[in-house]
Amino acid sequence: MEMKLIHFLVLFGLASRGICQCPTDCTCPRAKVVNCSPGLSAFPSNLSGDVNILFVSGKYKIPNNIPSIQKNDFQSMPEMVMLKMAHCEISTIADDTFLSQKSLRYLDLSHNNIPKINDKIFAGLIDLITLQISGNPHCEISETAFDGLSNLQELFIAELDLVRLFPGMFANMKHLRVLDVHGNNIWKIEFDVWTVFSSLLHLDVSNNLLEGFPKFNEDSNTTVKMSGNPLQCNCELRWLKHEPEKFYESEYANDILVCAGPERLKHAPILLVSAAEFKCLPPEIIKCTPETYVVMETAPLRMSCELAGDPYPDVTWTRFDGKHLEFTYENISNYYVSKTGTLEIFNVSQADEGTWSLNVRNTVGQKSHQLRVVVTPKTTTTTTTTMTTATTATTPLTTTSTTQPTKAMASLETTKETASNISSTTSGKMTSTTSTHYATTQSLTTGPSVLMKTTRDASTSALASLTTDDTKVGIVIASIFGGILIAVAIAEPGQ
Repeated sequence: MEMKLIHFLVLFGLASRGICQCPTDCTCPRAKVVNCSPGLSAFPSNLSGDVNILFVSGKYKIPNNIPSIQKNDFQSMPEMVMLKMAHCEISTIADDTFLSQKSLRYLDLSHNNIPKINDKIFAGLIDLITLQISGNPHCEISETAFDGLSNLQELFIAELDLVRLFPGMFANMKHLRVLDVHGNNIWKIEFDVWTVFSSLLHLDVSNNLLEGFPKFNEDSNTTVKMSGNPLQCNCELRWLKHEPEKFYESEYANDILVCAGPERLKHAPILLVSAAEFKCLPPEIIKCTPETYVVMETAPLRMSCELAGDPYPDVTWTRFDGKHLEFTYENISNYYVSKTGTLEIFNVSQADEGTWSLNVRNTVGQKSHQLRVVVTPKTTTTTTTTMTTATTATTPLTTTSTTQPTKAMASLETTKETASNISSTTSGKMTSTTSTHYATTQSLTTGPSVLMKTTRDASTSALASLTTDDTKVGIVIASIFGGILIAVAIAEPGQ
């Protein structure tokens, strides 16, 4: 249908008579038609104001390099009815870019890098018939993106990595005939397709993650392509046995629907499976380990149970105070329930303590189970650092220099007595984390330095000798029990 529209626009009259200026790297095969070669590095300039049809598409291996399009790129062409800009590496589209394009009927922005589409991008395209934006990976479409496209008949939003379709996306599309969403990650249709798409003729949901599909409206003329999905052949899909012609148009004759489950029917063609084999199984809660969770306040918590059932059950977690939690597509709060039913609490509080109920349900039944959460107060760890102060006692030591033997012996006795006092003083007053202490002595008469080294709890016994002359007072060596005291006294010559 898309190609038919293009041929109609090109051959039959929307390209009216006239001569347009042909930009560099482009050709103008017909009046008011511009077709540019792939590999462009910028949007073409010097375009005539009467251009009706503009092809600025690159190719898969030869893309254009036009990262953004702006409002002023098209303002000079108010009569344009067709614009193709596929494979252009577009990543930015300014708001209201097409506001002046009231005549535009066909717009192709496929296979670019457009990250998000909001309600301002297509504003003003009130007469648009076909919109092709497939092939923009990881593209996010807001629920109001298509609000202004009330006359749209064909919408191609395939291969965008979409995980969900909002019914509100299509609320104003009363004339939609073709919807293509193939190659996305849609795993569930959450609305009544036949109420929302009352005029739809063709729907392509192939190669998604759908395990089932809503039952057809008996009065619907819609043809659906749904091959390439992991269809679960249970009672919810039994109706397919009675509507095979809806899924086997001549152009899709090779797309055979097969069962992805249950295991006994895996890979079996749906048309060859008897209706009696399409069975549903009630939900089961096989195992919850543990039954009680003990968690510290503000810590994260994950609770899960092994579940079964066909179709796989929907899961609801209920806190003791009645707070209900179910699967959501976006993780925007402190609580998140996954598609498989796992509950994650990212920051546990005292309000989460108590009994939690796990409720599972599907088409043929429901079950519940209770688990308990115990929240312990958050503990504060205090680190205490003890500092040890070492105190060094300094005791003046007086030595006397003399050449007389008797005075020398007296000096020896004085030195021994002083050393004994130093040891006693040090042992009583000095605190240290090691067993080594220091005492410093200084001669008051001649000014030499004396170094003494001793150990704590030492008792003094001395062996000493003293030699004196005009240039040297002597060396005193005292032996200490449990250590050694060495006292060296050096007297410089008189000044």
